Amino acid sequence: MSGYAGIWIDHREAVIVLLQADKEKSIVRIRSEAEGHYRLKGGAHSKSKIGSQDSMPENRREGRYKHHLQGYYKQIIDTVRDVESMIIFGPGEAKHELAKEIGREKALSGKIAAVETVDKMTEPQVVARVKKYFKSKE
Repeated sequence: MSGYAGIWIDHREAVIVLLQADKEKSIVRIRSEAEGHYRLKGGAHSKSKIGSQDSMPENRREGRYKHHLQGYYKQIIDTVRDVESMIIFGPGEAKHELAKEIGREKALSGKIAAVETVDKMTEPQVVARVKKYFKSKE
């Protein structure tokens, strides 16, 4: 498939718009299975004399989180592998993390046209932004 892709992403979900000749071909939603970061029990304000009683150490929990994110990014990359060009946008760090993962693959690294910061968007807003971006580049 040739064409273009726009990826709105955060750590919970990605909305991928695939375009062919400025016409929407498909919209793909990918949900992350990564558990969000959360505050550990215990610590400085714990009533327990020995601190946190969590069963999983923080470094192991962080490792599991990163592993889930890598799988999430791989699903996204597999979806956009055959496009000519793509833009990545979203509110947090996930867009930069995804761009870094894409950059690790030589066949894909030159396909990122832009990485932009935007707020939460509805699906129609994502589609409109992707169409507008690639229309202006033609």
